[in-house]
Amino acid sequence: MKLAIIEVKWSPPIKWLDTVPGLKRDLGGFVYRIYDENMELKVCGSANKLNENETVLRACKIAKKDKGFTHYKLHGGSGGVAEITA
Repeated sequence: MKLAIIEVKWSPPIKWLDTVPGLKRDLGGFVYRIYDENMELKVCGSANKLNENETVLRACKIAKKDKGFTHYKLHGGSGGVAEITA
């Protein structure tokens, strides 16, 4: 079993970025971080318009496909370990 620890957080819009020429407007959204069992960061990214559950699903797919994780646990959550079926 190769365990991924997934952290999902809401990232509010950063208003000052709206003033930077060439950047799209920052609408905020959920971001995710994927750690290994030693809490070493492996992958991070943003899910933009996805809700929290869809963000967890996206992180699970990436953990399985790109990093070879077979199971996951939510960081700071009370739930246990679950198999990645995505």
